[in-house]
Amino acid sequence: MDSQQAFGLLLLVIISQLKETVGSPIKACGVWNTIDEQFPWAVGIYSGDSENKLELVCQGTVILDNIVATSAHCVCGLLDNKVKSNLYVSNQIKNQLQSGSTSIKIQPSEVFCHKEYKGFLFYPYADIAIIKTTKLVFGDSKPTPVCVDWSDLNVPSIQEVKNGLLPIWSTNMKIFKALSLDSDTCTAFTSDDFLYVLDNDKLCLKTDFVPNDSVNIGSGLIIKNPKDGLYYLEGILSYVDSDSNRKGKSTPIGATSIRQYINWLSHTCVRE
Repeated sequence: MDSQQAFGLLLLVIISQLKETVGSPIKACGVWNTIDEQFPWAVGIYSGDSENKLELVCQGTVILDNIVATSAHCVCGLLDNKVKSNLYVSNQIKNQLQSGSTSIKIQPSEVFCHKEYKGFLFYPYADIAIIKTTKLVFGDSKPTPVCVDWSDLNVPSIQEVKNGLLPIWSTNMKIFKALSLDSDTCTAFTSDDFLYVLDNDKLCLKTDFVPNDSVNIGSGLIIKNPKDGLYYLEGILSYVDSDSNRKGKSTPIGATSIRQYINWLSHTCVRE
């Protein structure tokens, strides 16, 4: 190989690497991991008796091997003295799940709700909770967890945050499966499935009918940073606006900002 051929080969390598590292972050929501390119951080949170089928009540995002971030009003109210529900976490997401090897029972002492959370109906701030299990959520299989440290990233800033909720959910957003497409591919879509999120960065979503809209609460908005190839947790879905006239589809309209609670997350994750 002469010097000109070597230079051409080096140039091709550099160009291929640039394609992987430039451009807007790819966004996807870790809701249903039912596609070929799975988003393995999405987990289901269930309620029920250990001897019967478990009912899916909401979802969460794995940020460490044994730590799940979710919505506070999903889990904190179910563990108080009045309700006393048994909660479980599983890496399988189904409307119903038979308790067993795939589910981990959550003890009340393993749930940490933000101290500013006072109940969703009366004080919809700090709607964030951490579940720290004694077992690994994925067992011996260890997918790369979602990152939550934004300190060294050059990412779009949130211009406005009201009541701790991100204004990132479009009013016509639908329940979706986790299907992420790059920006160039997204421009080919002109249907309602084509959405703009965060400074007009493009997000393509595949809609799906979900019988119980509330089970999507606690799921995370995930952003892939093309500069380091890692996935970051941007927000946690806090509530949806259900409309029976929309043929089962609902509107996610509130998400709790992760970057507002980085210090709390860090301290909670390392707490014994």
